Amino acid sequence: MGAYQGRRDFRAGRGVMLVVVLSTMLTATGAVMTYRERGWNWVSVGLACMTVLGLAGILETLVFRVQLTDEALFVTDLRGRRSYPVTDIAGVYEAKGVPTTLLLSGGRRVSLPPVGSSLGNSIRAWVKHSSTPSYLDPRWFDLARQAPR
Repeated sequence: MGAYQGRRDFRAGRGVMLVVVLSTMLTATGAVMTYRERGWNWVSVGLACMTVLGLAGILETLVFRVQLTDEALFVTDLRGRRSYPVTDIAGVYEAKGVPTTLLLSGGRRVSLPPVGSSLGNSIRAWVKHSSTPSYLDPRWFDLARQAPR
């Protein structure tokens, strides 16, 4: 089989980053304005807390990443970087409103961070183009049928 020629690096899009930054700026501006007008009250404290959560959202958006290399799939999130060798991936499950999930050859399921659309299809193509027979593992089809709908 030929080498995988598709997309290899998945991150949150610019639109997601723009929405997170603008909402954080809006809450920060609200916190400053209410503090300047009335001092610390429940509104300014609430807006300041929402600003902190917005900063965490910006950090999370910058860090989340899924990368497909020739040997393994790397997932980077706030807890660190994990790798899943292509030979351990038995299948990929995705549905509307559900994070993309890897089924590993040991039967373990791993949810991937939300980094955009077409991640599941790209992983399937990447596994198919690798030299692993585990993608055709019959246990994957049984687990996919048992998945909640």
